[in-house]
Amino acid sequence: MKDVNKRNINIDFIRVVAVFFVISVHFFMNVNYYGEIFAGKRMFIFTCLRTLSMVCVPLFLLLTGYLMKDKTLSKKYYKGIINILEIFLLSSILCILFNMYHFDVEITLKSAVLSILDYTGGPYSWYIEMYIGLFLLIPFLNIIWKNLESKKQKKILIITLIILTVLPTLFNIYDWKTPGFFLNPTLSTTYQPLLPKWWINIYPITYYFIGSYINEYNVKIDKNKNLFLLFLFILIFSIFNFYRNYNHSFDYGIYTSWNSFENVIISVLVFIFLLNLKLTKLNLFFKKIIIKIAELSLGTYLLSYIADKLFYPILLENVESVKLTLNYFLPFVIFIFIYSNLLSYILFILIKIYKKIILIIYSMFKKIFKTFKIKSKYFLIKEKVR
Repeated sequence: MKDVNKRNINIDFIRVVAVFFVISVHFFMNVNYYGEIFAGKRMFIFTCLRTLSMVCVPLFLLLTGYLMKDKTLSKKYYKGIINILEIFLLSSILCILFNMYHFDVEITLKSAVLSILDYTGGPYSWYIEMYIGLFLLIPFLNIIWKNLESKKQKKILIITLIILTVLPTLFNIYDWKTPGFFLNPTLSTTYQPLLPKWWINIYPITYYFIGSYINEYNVKIDKNKNLFLLFLFILIFSIFNFYRNYNHSFDYGIYTSWNSFENVIISVLVFIFLLNLKLTKLNLFFKKIIIKIAELSLGTYLLSYIADKLFYPILLENVESVKLTLNYFLPFVIFIFIYSNLLSYILFILIKIYKKIILIIYSMFKKIFKTFKIKSKYFLIKEKVR
């Protein structure tokens, strides 16, 4: 009980919300929202829900910066990646086995190993590939952060990163040559960049430093003002996204990517709002549930692939059109969320069993080596006596 009460439950709750939004984002992919023509109220509501759900990955990155800004180069730090790699490895194996037995995919030992190494064995493993690089950089990013002498310098660093990774998603998405582009943006997918875009893929570092800044300076926004701004920007960006795709299927533009101007704004507002919720008065039972789901979150995210492949075909078989799947959005996402958490729980049991087996094997070898060493000493003493 003491451990639960000492814990910052808001951090765990942010993880829970982030993984819930991951499963929400996958809903749109699995019901073919992106292939549907953008017209009508239902597609607009769909677009609003997707605009909000896209905060999932940014929330995880902001949380990384918030929690790890004081990490330093040490052996203990690098050991911290082991648990993540264990979850990644076992979840990838489970996804591979699922594909073999559910879809009758022919997979050899060689192809399985290669698919794990290129992060395709578990189809949602791209985040792990990105996170490994960020994890390796964190001690050095923290050196940069700590050596900035003032709050102003840290703001300048974040503004610089926003210019490099975020602003191109706002200014490089227009076609100034095609007549009528602004009346119908789907006429062209060729855009004239106004800002350099080479650095946009380092956006995880942008989110990392924003999270560090929020922690260090205890950034707060009045709750009512925060909610107002959040709903306002969700509405504005949803209208913008709907306008960009109107009477056309979805255009995967950088304006809706993880580092887009809209995702940065909405994600920071959601993060600050969740961080400052008063959750300390929650019942102990609910706190424990939040903590457990947070601990399972990475496995839940990676194994939600299995739940998606099992249940979305059933939904699509029983619903006449993509637009009608909106009726099932919330109950279906909740169901997939719970099911994926159960899979993640099983995964953690397997990890515990695997660790126990490793420990037993290690202890056996240790005993054998110790016995061999004692016997060797005995024979050496015997030889000397002779």
